[in-house]
Amino acid sequence: MITTKNKLIILLSAALFLVCWTVVANTQTIHSSNIILPNIYLDQILVGGLTKEQAIKLLNKRYRQNNQFKIELKFDNKNIATIAAKNLDYQLPIHSAVDQAYIVGRGQGLSALYQQIALKLGWESYNFDLNPIYDQKYLNNLLNELAQSYKKEPLDARFDFADGRVQAFQVEKNGYQLDMASVQTEIEKALKDQRFKPRQVIKVSVAKQILKAEIKLKEINNLGIRELVGMGSSHFAGSAPERVHNIVTGANKINGMIIKPKQTFSFNEFLGEISGRTGFAPAFVIKNGRTVLDDGGGICQVSTTMFRTALNAGVPILERTAHAYRVGYYEQDAKPGLDATIYLPTVDLKFENDYQSALLIQSEVDLNEMKLTFYLYGTKDQRQVELSEITMWNIAPPPEPEYIDDFNLPEGVTKQVDFAAWGTSAKFTYKVLYPNNEVKQQEFVSNFRPWKAIYLVGKKTN
Repeated sequence: MITTKNKLIILLSAALFLVCWTVVANTQTIHSSNIILPNIYLDQILVGGLTKEQAIKLLNKRYRQNNQFKIELKFDNKNIATIAAKNLDYQLPIHSAVDQAYIVGRGQGLSALYQQIALKLGWESYNFDLNPIYDQKYLNNLLNELAQSYKKEPLDARFDFADGRVQAFQVEKNGYQLDMASVQTEIEKALKDQRFKPRQVIKVSVAKQILKAEIKLKEINNLGIRELVGMGSSHFAGSAPERVHNIVTGANKINGMIIKPKQTFSFNEFLGEISGRTGFAPAFVIKNGRTVLDDGGGICQVSTTMFRTALNAGVPILERTAHAYRVGYYEQDAKPGLDATIYLPTVDLKFENDYQSALLIQSEVDLNEMKLTFYLYGTKDQRQVELSEITMWNIAPPPEPEYIDDFNLPEGVTKQVDFAAWGTSAKFTYKVLYPNNEVKQQEFVSNFRPWKAIYLVGKKTN
């Protein structure tokens, strides 16, 4: 006798058999047609139930604008390369992906039959990614070229010391190279994302890999010269060639000099004789209340720059004299009062090296920028420098110009030999805070006289 339970099992089995038979019959029809089986996706787009032609048309429409783009590679906020999609031969493998989707469930045997049933009943689904294809060789060649063009080799420190002076000097400098592995990864990701969020311009930032120098400055000298402790600069645009020559000559004479701990730096002593036989040319200087031609004109550009360097290094200033009147060169990048004149043998610029280490002077003249810079190298001690704002008062206009008859100058010719300048008083406070909480403070006051223009008027006749 058949129990109720057995009857139920028989009915369920018959129903399942009927469903499976219907599914199999259906899938056999699909199997012999050009239709992709149900629940199959390409890039999450349903292509199941479509013919291959319909699926290709659907995907072409979906991705019709995805190959109209360019990639911009940026390094240090600069565009270093632009890659057009057509140069990459960027494509989505739509036809091959549709072929792959189409063959699902079309094999032989029970496993294929199961796939057909599972897909029809919704037990399973398949998704295939449309990963783009492109000219990898072209991309690799381009990235290799960029890697060579934008690579900077590190520089090892150099310190050649002879006769009390550094003959060759170089602080170690790290180099860098482009991180091409990360660039490759970023580009691959961007090309894949282009399917879902198409962009006309894909921006990829190129990372930098640091290449470290092998030899450090602190390892190759015993003077404690390890790092930059202070620098100062001034511009001299508009200088005559003779004045520029003297600036370069003076800067070179001081370059490489060593200031020992507790030693007083004297600009006049370190510079030496200023004359034609020591390489200086005649140029305008302030002498006896007049602007006249003399050997070494422009050397005060060098002393002024050294004064600014000493201030920024935080060393005690022992002696400094302002110019008699304001000189335009020193106000191209600063207010009045940051100058220092010298005149051998009486007027000098002096400061003390109160660091524990020696100080090395390095000069740099940039003739493109018309700029002189001094660097002081030693060992930092965490001192802090504060320079107050420069205040000005007693501002006075220049006197009326003076015209002087010159019987050596042809009649009708006028030549300017001195230039007008406004007078003013100026001051600033220089404060140094040492690691032991000691504070040293100096006040620098400059009194610039109003200066008149002077013209020579030619009186020479035939």
